[in-house]
Amino acid sequence: MCVCVCVCVCVTGLHPLVPYLIKYTADELLASAPYTPALLLLLRLVRALLRNTDLRLDDYLHQLLPALLTCVVASGVGECDCIWHGSVSCASRRV
Repeated sequence: MCVCVCVCVCVTGLHPLVPYLIKYTADELLASAPYTPALLLLLRLVRALLRNTDLRLDDYLHQLLPALLTCVVASGVGECDCIWHGSVSCASRRV
């Protein structure tokens, strides 16, 4: 998955896949709420997609923002350990 995140930053031909990547990421962010490592990896994927200058994500932000904002404000996101929750919340804010 780390390779996928690195590829999403620099590959120029991802535009046809953007709707699928956004839908998958938004669904998994909400479904993976208790699993902090998965959340952090998905947040890295979102950040990589946003960093790719060839992608136009304006049309898909309405699908992605609710899941990202949930990660920022929800107290039940991440495992019970407050260190994990802090890392998810910080990563969400950085995105």
